[in-house]
Amino acid sequence: MEAVAKLNNCPTSPRKMRLVVDLIRGERV
Repeated sequence: MEAVAKLNNCPTSPRKMRLVVDLIRGERV
């Protein structure tokens, strides 16, 4: 959840977003 907040606070490139999404997915699963 912290990663999502960071993304909302500061703009990131689509590549970084993908990495963050992968990390969140890994944590969820």
